Amino acid sequence: MATFLTNKPCEMNTKIEKLTLAAQLLFIWILYQETDKYYISVALDTLHVSNMTLTRAYRQLCNTKLFEEHKDGRKIYLTTHLNKFELFNQMKHYLQSPIQKQGYILKSDINDNMILSGESALSQYTFINPPRLKTYAIDKLNNKNISLQKEYYSQEEQVGLQIWNYDPLLFSQDKKSIDIISLIISLLDNMDERLEIEIDQLVKNLLNKKDDGIIKICLS
Repeated sequence: MATFLTNKPCEMNTKIEKLTLAAQLLFIWILYQETDKYYISVALDTLHVSNMTLTRAYRQLCNTKLFEEHKDGRKIYLTTHLNKFELFNQMKHYLQSPIQKQGYILKSDINDNMILSGESALSQYTFINPPRLKTYAIDKLNNKNISLQKEYYSQEEQVGLQIWNYDPLLFSQDKKSIDIISLIISLLDNMDERLEIEIDQLVKNLLNKKDDGIIKICLS
């Protein structure tokens, strides 16, 4: 798809405090790409946002000064001088939790749109023991008939539920579990030393694999 974006280059004088949702989704998409050129038009296939929204998103990434804009004919792509692990660590303070709100529901109210999240999901990838209270996540678009409770009173009867600002399966490969990057971002605001060590190693292992993939592509 030829790029729809204007010819205006990224403006580098806008102060960024936090990424917009679209910019954050674009950033997550970039982390999963096994290439060193990130074509903005290609991201549309995954992110399903408007052209204008994606334009604003990639410009905000440029404004962090960690990305550079280039043109390939009429198509625009971004590059970065950092490897994926370095990029994630330098972008961390721009990221926002995908959790819009959270509370508790009865176990009997769990439905097929809910997937494991929080430490319950993290325990599948690390040495952290799963918590006694399971936590699930659901897209905000699917929570209309959910009665979210503020009070936690029974481990036997309740589970935790997070309402996410986007589909927790958006970047999932198996469409059954939250992708690791989105999961980690959802935990950044509530990390203790125990979580921080495990998450740091998890990010390093995941993103180093992505960089290895880029090297293999370049050498092939």
